[in-house]
Amino acid sequence: MIKIVINGKEKSMNNAINEITVAEFEQLCVILNGDDEDVFDRYLKVFGVLGLTDEDIDIITPEEFIALTKTFTDEDWVAKEFKKTIVINEVEYTAYTGDEFKLSVRDLAKIEKYIKQDKIKYMGELLAIVYKDLNLDRSVHYEDAHIKAKAELFRKHTTADTILPYVNLILKDIVTKLKVNG
Repeated sequence: MIKIVINGKEKSMNNAINEITVAEFEQLCVILNGDDEDVFDRYLKVFGVLGLTDEDIDIITPEEFIALTKTFTDEDWVAKEFKKTIVINEVEYTAYTGDEFKLSVRDLAKIEKYIKQDKIKYMGELLAIVYKDLNLDRSVHYEDAHIKAKAELFRKHTTADTILPYVNLILKDIVTKLKVNG
């Protein structure tokens, strides 16, 4: 959590990986990895995602803004723990049942499909494929409508520390292969 002072008033903004939702993380990745923005515009967009309002932007001084950019960091956005289960709205979703996470070829193929469809917004779908409600029939897990609905649920109710281990393990390999083949 970043504590800042704008025009004499204290304000808090999420900054830690366990405070940022998957939806916010997707937006931040696009902003931070883009190279078409000026530095000030980029940080305005980053802080907008993290909670800086238009009103804040209108009154923040250049000195306060520069101080804010110095407090923001994505360097400690590290999460290595594969969460075996997550619970959203009293429903338990399970990523794996053994001792460690193993991705099935079927899951990998679905993830690859969603990355190809939208190289920017796919992390919710990735979670929706990896985490399954074991009370449902197996065939439901791979239906596109089911994945899309779960993806939106995970974007809103799951923090980025849940997705990062999967991104690091799966996506670097897939995205690299897609760039080579694609």
